[in-house]
Amino acid sequence: MTNQTITRASIVKIASDKTGLSKHLSSQMFETMLDMIISELCDEQSVKLSTFGSFIVRRKKQRMGRNPKTGIDAVINARKVISFRPSHILRMHTNISTANSSNNKSKTSRERTVQTRA
Repeated sequence: MTNQTITRASIVKIASDKTGLSKHLSSQMFETMLDMIISELCDEQSVKLSTFGSFIVRRKKQRMGRNPKTGIDAVINARKVISFRPSHILRMHTNISTANSSNNKSKTSRERTVQTRA
């Protein structure tokens, strides 16, 4: 796995390749899905994608803050924020891949070979 950021174009290309649909149709489907998610979040509805996670709209109250550069107190207005809570399955997959990569980094190539054969 590379450390490159995945983009809309790459998602559409992968979906097109895996489904056999045209890139145009895959792009339309992807945009429709995003529009549906955005619409629900704008209506302050939560969006739950099974085995992936949930997008939740939370309200933050007005509060006092401080400009770190000048030190002057300032009012931070009330606002809505979107938070994402990954599903337990996504967390499990993420932690497994993180654990595997960190375990492999600390071992020699011989130890990794022996571990994979066992």
